[in-house]
Amino acid sequence: MTLRLLLSKGAPVPADAMQFKALRAQAPASAARRVLLRGGLGLAGLATLPACAALTARRLPAFDPAELQALVPARSTLPGIDELDDLCLELASAGVPVQRIGTSRGGRPIHLVSPPSTARLNVLVVGSPHPNEPIGGLTIATLLAMLRSKHPAVVQLPVRWHFVPSIEPDGLAFNGSWLNTPHDFRAYCRGFYRPAFRHQAEYAFPLKTGRYHFDQPTPETRAWMSAIDQLRPAFMASLHNADHGGAFNVLSRAHPELAGQLSRQARGHGIALDEVGDALGEAELLAPGVFLAEDLATIVERTQGVWTAGNSSFGYAGAYGTLGLAPEVPLWQEAEVHGQGLLSDAVKGLSGSYEATIALVEQARSLADAGAGADLRWAATDDTAVILRRLIVLHAKLPGVPISAAMANLTRRRFRMLPLRALGMLIPWCQMQARQAGAGDRQRVLARIQQAATDLMEREMADASLTAGMVPVPLRAAVAAQLQAVLTAAAAIAT
Repeated sequence: MTLRLLLSKGAPVPADAMQFKALRAQAPASAARRVLLRGGLGLAGLATLPACAALTARRLPAFDPAELQALVPARSTLPGIDELDDLCLELASAGVPVQRIGTSRGGRPIHLVSPPSTARLNVLVVGSPHPNEPIGGLTIATLLAMLRSKHPAVVQLPVRWHFVPSIEPDGLAFNGSWLNTPHDFRAYCRGFYRPAFRHQAEYAFPLKTGRYHFDQPTPETRAWMSAIDQLRPAFMASLHNADHGGAFNVLSRAHPELAGQLSRQARGHGIALDEVGDALGEAELLAPGVFLAEDLATIVERTQGVWTAGNSSFGYAGAYGTLGLAPEVPLWQEAEVHGQGLLSDAVKGLSGSYEATIALVEQARSLADAGAGADLRWAATDDTAVILRRLIVLHAKLPGVPISAAMANLTRRRFRMLPLRALGMLIPWCQMQARQAGAGDRQRVLARIQQAATDLMEREMADASLTAGMVPVPLRAAVAAQLQAVLTAAAAIAT
C-alpha cells in the first residue's frame, strides 16, 4: 500500500493518543502531505465515497486463527507471476472459469478466476495491487484451495468468489528475485520495484472533480475496471501488505461490527496491531487498527496541484455500493522497545544518503531516452528521486515531538529505506541500458553509475542498525491474518 504519512506502515505498539494529537497540531502536516501525496506515498487509506452511512451492527461468525494458519501451505516462499499463471492454467484445465480480462503493458495476461457458485452476491479479491506487496498471491491461492476442498469457512458463505491473482503482473515479475527469500532484507532491497505513482494500478482509475481531471488508466487499471463493471461486487478486497510495521485494515465505509472484529484479529496471529494510523493524516479511526478510507476527490479539491494520479479501486467500485477492504499485513514487525524518542531525531543524518542517491539518478537522467517515460523501471526510479528531494526539505521542518521509542525506530527505518528503493530500481535499469548500449561511452557511463549505486547500497545495508529490531512475520501468520479479514468481511456483507 502507500507509504503512510511519516509513520508509514504501522505502529508496532500502541502509543498515547495525546502524543499524536499534539503531533497533528505541531507538525507541518500540510507540507508533509504535499511532499508525500505528490509521490503516491502519503495516504493511510484508499478513496471512498463521501458521507457513507454506517451499516447496522451484526453478529459475525468467528474464525479460529490456528485453524486458518494450518490451511496455509507450509512454505518459505511467495508465489511469483509464473506460479500464479500456472495456477490459472491448472484451474482452467479442471473446468474452473478463468477469463483474460486484460493484458499488461509488458504483454502478460491478467486473469479473473470465478469458481462456480449459485450465489448471487459477488466478492472480488485482488492480488498485488502494488507489486512489491505479494503476500496476497499466497492468500488467494489458499482461498482457491479452500474452495476446491469445500472448506466450510468459504462454502458456507452465500457469495460467489472471484479472484485476480495479480493485477500488476509486470511489476510482480520485476520483484521476482526476492520472492524465494521473502525475509532476506538485502534481497528485498536489491530486487525492489514499485511503479511511479501515475502508473500504479491502484491509483489510476478515472477521477474528475472541480478542475482536476485524470483519465489515463493503465492497462492494468482497465482490467480491474472491467472486473468491477462486470461483477458489481458487494465486497472487494485489495490485498495490500507492508514491508514492515504492524497489521491494520482500511474500510471504504463504516461498519461497526466488522471494524470491531477486524480490530481483534491481528494479535491472534502473533502480529502487532497498528493502532496509530497516519499521524499527520485525516483518516477516521473506526476501531483500534481499523481506519475509514479517505476520499480522494475531497483531497484533490483541498490540496490543489498536489494529487497527480487518479482515483483508487475503492473510489471506482463505490459507485456500485461495494464495501472495500484493504487488509495490511507486514513481512517484518518491530521488536518491542520501551521508552520515548523524538520525531525530529528520526530523520537526523539522512540527507547524505538522500543527496548521493539523487545525484546518481540525475546522472542517469541525462542518459535516459526521450521516450523513457514509457520505461516503467526508469519512471519509477525518477519518481522516487523527486520524492527524496522534497523530503530533504521536509526533514528540516519536523518538530521535536515525543513519540514512543518503537515508533521512533520504525519511522527512522522507513525513511532510511526510501533511498534503497530508488537504488534497487536504478541498478537493474543501468544494467539493462548498458546491455543495449553495447561498447562505447554510453555503456561506460552507465557502468560507472551502476557501480556507484551498488557501492552506495552496500554501504547503507552494511549498517547493522538499519535492520536491528526487525522481526520476520511467519508467512503462515501473515496469510492467515489476511484470510481471516477477508472471510470476516465477506460474512459481513452476506448476513
